[in-house]
Amino acid sequence: MKWSRRSAGRVVPALALALLLSACSSSPPDADSAADEGQDVGSDAEEDVEEPEDAAEDDDAQEDAAGTDGWSFTDDRGVTVTLDEAPTSIAAYAEAGGALIRYGITPVGMFGASPIESDPLFEGYDITSVESFGATYGEVEIEKMIAADVDLIVSTIFADPASDLSQAVVRGFNDLEQQAQFEDVAPIVGINAATDARTALERMADLAEALGADLESEEFTTDRAEFDEASEELEAAAAEESLTVMAISVFGEQIYVAQPSDYADLSYYQELGVDVLEPDTDDAFWEALSYEQADKYHADVIIYDDRPFASPIDELLAVPTFGGLPAVEAEQLGPWRGPATPLHFGAYAENLRMHAELFSAAQPLS
Repeated sequence: MKWSRRSAGRVVPALALALLLSACSSSPPDADSAADEGQDVGSDAEEDVEEPEDAAEDDDAQEDAAGTDGWSFTDDRGVTVTLDEAPTSIAAYAEAGGALIRYGITPVGMFGASPIESDPLFEGYDITSVESFGATYGEVEIEKMIAADVDLIVSTIFADPASDLSQAVVRGFNDLEQQAQFEDVAPIVGINAATDARTALERMADLAEALGADLESEEFTTDRAEFDEASEELEAAAAEESLTVMAISVFGEQIYVAQPSDYADLSYYQELGVDVLEPDTDDAFWEALSYEQADKYHADVIIYDDRPFASPIDELLAVPTFGGLPAVEAEQLGPWRGPATPLHFGAYAENLRMHAELFSAAQPLS
């Protein structure tokens, strides 16, 4: 798939100017796995469908990014975006924006599932100049993007690993139809976050470099080194004791037990020797449990999703079936930021160290 736009004389369709998104909110777990069928559309774009670029062609696309022939990048759906010049007005899904900011690239606006000003993703970073394009999942304000003259939209992909990524919905949009409306405003680049951690991190680094980040800088090389050191610390912690770790997300009165093979960080933890509990389901990403089923699995350590829109852990602790679990009674719990961790080596290093400390302090409970 190719997405080509000549920046001079860009025309925004009247439909986009008039579009008002319906107040449609989906729970974040469902949104994370959106992978409806459809095709990428851009009514003012010259678009043709090709076989996905091979590795050599993808490398050439990245090299062309800083050249005199314009800007080009092939994303993880196989979509190649080509512009006359490097984009300077970027809109980003919050988690992708969190990575870009850490690379020194500040989007003009972001959209996500919670207000960006209170999102811990941006703690310590100056986002006063960043406009909110939407704070509820799937409710993105297209008029604001048009007014900001956005020339690129950056997001991540969290589709079923067994699905066709060329048909994936990037995060932030409810379906391909809504996504296509925003492609009428600016091309979209999606980085796959549902793959192994190193691959996902490297791909976001590729995009950051194409957008102007210096991967030879001392800051970046330090972050890479911190990631490697933190990986060794987690591996050592996993070797200390034989611990079973369960990762969960809680929304409403549903507990979602994560399928580690479908999460970049959890699958990486498994590579490092952490025994991450695998729920008894063939479903991708998680097994959904009611509060009454909260004690279905027993683990030595529980890590819980602490995104702003997830249910607070205190609410779950008050549920008898959960509060009586051995890990809860032993206070062997900690936050899990995997679903929201920016694809940045430094951010991942922080999580690895946090969990290395948690696992080192824990004891087997069975």
